[in-house]
Amino acid sequence: MGGGTIVAESYLGKPTPRRVTVLNNGRVEKAVRDLCPENTPDFKDWSIKDSNEITDKDLLKLVDIIKNAKQHKILITHGTDRLAQNGLKLKKRLEKLLPADLGKVIVITGAMTPLSHGPESDGYKNLDDGLKFTEKAKPGFYALMKNKAFYIGPNLRKNFAKKSLEGTEVSTNSIIER
Repeated sequence: MGGGTIVAESYLGKPTPRRVTVLNNGRVEKAVRDLCPENTPDFKDWSIKDSNEITDKDLLKLVDIIKNAKQHKILITHGTDRLAQNGLKLKKRLEKLLPADLGKVIVITGAMTPLSHGPESDGYKNLDDGLKFTEKAKPGFYALMKNKAFYIGPNLRKNFAKKSLEGTEVSTNSIIER
């Protein structure tokens, strides 16, 4: 688990802050346990901070976690501001370290509104979609938000005006129910 808006403290009734206050408050774990009570995944903290503050050292910690993980299906929470850039750095580093046939599905997701805002947060849907996509996707590196999955690559970016990701989409018709 990483940081970003998905685990930020609530700012309901206030202007959206430029940087969020990130808390390791157990909300992601609780949301995931509620979404899939029959199969609770393992959780690993790697960088509980705003994505604009994630360093190369933080990414290397995540690389080590993924490289050493026995699991082949990995869902990462990350702030959306730097999700595309850090996702690409992560992908490039892992491609150098892991054999191409290792077969890991790595999905990065986040939220535009914190889980602390309750049911109106897009984080719950993004986590649910991320769990479904991670289970059924072919091995590779993906970003997922708002019912859409994207290949992590140089053309992935956040559209700040639309509050969404843009890039090369992956078909999710048989994976994520709309």
